[in-house]
Order: sequence, then C-alpha cells, then structure tokens
Amino acid sequence: GQEVAPQLPSVQFGLDCARRCWPAQTTPLPEPYPLIQGSPQELLKHWKNWLHKTPSKAKLKVARYPMRDELALIRLLCDRIPTLKLVLDANQGWTREEAWAFCGHLDPNRIEYLEDPCANFADIAFVANRTGMPVAIDELLAQGKPWEPIPQLRALVLKPTLLGSLAHCEALVARARELRLKVIVSSCFESGLGLNQLFHLAGEWAPDQAPGLDTKRWLAADLLDATGKPDLSLLEPLFHRD
Repeated sequence: GQEVAPQLPSVQFGLDCARRCWPAQTTPLPEPYPLIQGSPQELLKHWKNWLHKTPSKAKLKVARYPMRDELALIRLLCDRIPTLKLVLDANQGWTREEAWAFCGHLDPNRIEYLEDPCANFADIAFVANRTGMPVAIDELLAQGKPWEPIPQLRALVLKPTLLGSLAHCEALVARARELRLKVIVSSCFESGLGLNQLFHLAGEWAPDQAPGLDTKRWLAADLLDATGKPDLSLLEPLFHRD
C-alpha cells in the first residue's frame, strides 16, 4: 500500500505501464519512414546505390558532420526526389548562429520539421521566426525546459521512457491536441517489451503518425520470444523471495 516514487523516469514509466489498463488496439499504425544513415560524403559518393529506395518521407540526422556536406546531401535528395519531405534531427547540436545559417540554405517547404536545432527554446524560436523553418521539440521536453507555442512549431516528440510519468506524457498529448500539433512517440534503447508498450501508446496518442521505434536493431538480443511474449529463460532474476 505504499506510494512508490522512483527517482529515475524510466522506472516510473515501467511502473506506470505495469499498472495501466491497456485498451485493445485495432487500427494499424502508419508505416515507419526510413532513417538515412552514414556520412554525407559516403552517401553522396554512392547515391545511385540507395537513393531509389527512399520513399516520399525520410529522416536525416544533422549537426554531426560539416554543414556544407549535410546541405549538399539534402540538396541531392530534394533534387532527385521532387515529392520528398524530410524530417531533420539536430539533437540540439547547433548554436543559434549555426542553426540560422543552416536553415537559410534550405527551402522550408521541403522540410516537414527540424527537430531540436538548439539547446534552448528561445534560440529555436529565433531561428524559426527568421527563416520560416518548421520545428519540433524532443530533448527539451525530457529536460523539462520551458517552451511555448509559436507559428512554426509543428510537433512534440515524446520519449516516455525519459519523460517518466504517463500522466505527464498524457498532459503533453492533450496540450499538443489543443495546439493542433503532431505527436510522435519515440524510443530510446528499450527492450522489445518496452518497445511494445510504446507501440500501443502510439496507437492511443497518435494513431495517424508513424512512431519512431527503430532502435531495436541496435540491440544484440531481445527479451521476447517469437510470439511476442517475454522469454523467462532470458531474464536475470534480481530479487527472489523464499
């Protein structure tokens, strides 16, 4: 009967999931869009080998390589696939001036949104206001930093494992709906069990948006069997009561 107050948001997320009554999910989620990975120089060098596989929407990490190389790759994608919309994710990797310079070289109409270009919302709002670039916030939410609605804000990217309380997540979902923003449910590095919970939350909170749950491929093994049930032989007991 004690009230549990975990210090780690991932533990709070797990407890909330364990105590939650899960509604049946009957509607399939949209197909996930690909994450284009690799150094821009290598991708530009071998673009004929992979570009034809890119659909009408794709995600690209930016603020990792020289700006001129990343911009050259984006131009190639937009030139070769006229219908392509890009989701760009900078992971707070730029200063205000760097983000302003980057966005100044792009057509905002070809970008679905640029995620977390800077580490604080004032800089993001400054860049978005002056360049017209649509933006989204992700890490800012997990860090508990302040934000406010601006005309260029398009989406809230929710990582429940970092946000912790499902009540907190649901408050953000309600705020996004009030502001007519997209909600994207995204993973960190959960096991198959955690990813399954996120999949069902995405079905409830954002059934019209493809969730970002592609981190499973980085894990060497899973905790679930072929039927999607926990494989008890793969679990390590941490506590046992006689």
